[in-house]
Amino acid sequence: MVTIAVLREQAIAFLEHGNIPTALDQTVGTPPGYLSDSSYLGRALHTLIGSIGQPTAIHLLAYTTMLPIIATLMKVFAASAARRRRQCSS
Repeated sequence: MVTIAVLREQAIAFLEHGNIPTALDQTVGTPPGYLSDSSYLGRALHTLIGSIGQPTAIHLLAYTTMLPIIATLMKVFAASAARRRRQCSS
């Protein structure tokens, strides 16, 4: 999960530095004080999932698209692992 968050943030940074998502570069909002980049919780979230203090629309889009993708992949691989275990035990 952490690796996916880091890769997602790197991809967003590359896109933003290349000025590719110009329509999605507006700041969506500022989080409450306890989630700011200077708070302990904010730093922990930044380290674990790559959250930032002032997310842009592309960050919001990446968060909302990656979570269902991760959940779907977890279900698919869990189901295939369960099938393999049943076949091996039979």
